Amino acid sequence: MAIKKSCLLLLGISSPVLAATDCPEQFHQLPLAENASYCHLFDDTLPATLSYFSALTPAQTLAFYQNRLSDASTSQSKDRQVLEDKQGRWVVVISADGQGSQVDMLVKE
Repeated sequence: MAIKKSCLLLLGISSPVLAATDCPEQFHQLPLAENASYCHLFDDTLPATLSYFSALTPAQTLAFYQNRLSDASTSQSKDRQVLEDKQGRWVVVISADGQGSQVDMLVKE
């Protein structure tokens, strides 16, 4: 199966800005788990997205965010935990990734 040039162009545009060892402590005022690794910043201007790996289980990662973001609403979508700001400013999605979790953050404003 051949890969279209337009797909390669999109992959080049969306390449992460941060290296795996350069995880920030927070992303637009949202905290990252202490052991965050493999951070991929896709856009720093709003709307902005960041994905990272945590060695914490999804349940532990959810507890971390519920403790830090107590006013967030929580729901489940398939096998993912979704935390959302009640004002719609950000979304945090937690999914299982091997023995840990993948955390995807979207900051809208």
